[in-house]
Amino acid sequence: MLWLTAAVAGLATIGLTVAELDQVRETILAEVTRRFPNESPATQDRVGSAALLVIVAGGALISLLQLTFGLAVRSRRRGTRVALVLVWLISLGHSLVAAAAVPQPALVGAAAAAAFAGLVWMFLPVSNTWFANRGGSW
Repeated sequence: MLWLTAAVAGLATIGLTVAELDQVRETILAEVTRRFPNESPATQDRVGSAALLVIVAGGALISLLQLTFGLAVRSRRRGTRVALVLVWLISLGHSLVAAAAVPQPALVGAAAAAAFAGLVWMFLPVSNTWFANRGGSW
């Protein structure tokens, strides 16, 4: 359930970002201009567009992976835990980048916190027992 909460919060963040795309784009371009003042405006625009693409498309992909593997946990396959750890690590990096640009950074934090809680929950002793009772290893 925590992974589903993280996925829904992530998708909500993407929805709000797309709804306020012009404001997010301006924020990103201002940051790119501040950090790279000697670059041409065309280069700054390309970097800003690439960053916006990473935030929106990357966030959507991460949320879909969390949703997919979060639902797959019910099959009790231990491999889903490994996949979710990798997805969480990627989402952590994405959250750090996205929080600076999206309109609701608290929602990014809520998604990251829910994913972290789900990650911890998957490795508690009761969860290890639940996964072990499946009978198979992967």
